[in-house]
Amino acid sequence: MNRSPLLMVLMGVFAVGCQAGCCLAAGSDSLNIGDLHQGAQSTSSVTIKGTFFVPKSGATASAANAYIDAATGRLMRSTSSRRYKKDILGLETDFFRILRVRAKSFNEKTTGRHEVGFIAEEFDEAGLGDLVVYDSAGQPEAIKYDRVPLYLLEVLKAQQVRLEGERVKSGELEKRLARLERKLGLVLWDKPKTGGKE
Repeated sequence: MNRSPLLMVLMGVFAVGCQAGCCLAAGSDSLNIGDLHQGAQSTSSVTIKGTFFVPKSGATASAANAYIDAATGRLMRSTSSRRYKKDILGLETDFFRILRVRAKSFNEKTTGRHEVGFIAEEFDEAGLGDLVVYDSAGQPEAIKYDRVPLYLLEVLKAQQVRLEGERVKSGELEKRLARLERKLGLVLWDKPKTGGKE
């Protein structure tokens, strides 16, 4: 049975696997694993067809620092520094929309594993597009779970401001009530006695 070689080096492109990279039209300094990759491949890239496994060794308790673009499949570091951002503005939106969605339980179609979480389409329908990852066709693909606490924090802050306002109003009402009680006491104290003869 005729097969292409398991390893091919062409134009600075390393292709590993049966027929891997056989349809490349262009590209350089790239690694192609098990993918025919029709057309041109981007320069300095790694393309893998199939499942990418990360060894269990080397685990860390730190927060996740990776992002996969649902539209392109590109893997990038996730950062928070302003050095990687532009057009920074305060977010103006209805944060209370987060309270409209409900958590769900479900079974994964791929693994059959029971899970809990939210549904990306329901976030989109609730007007929470800033918390949704969309694919190249504009369809909801995933939820930015790491951004959900941002909305919850803003809701909590708004409720705290409201609570402080109610506390101030309650204090003012207590003072007014105390003044009225004092006035009422004075009126009762000074009220002339009427009744029978001495």
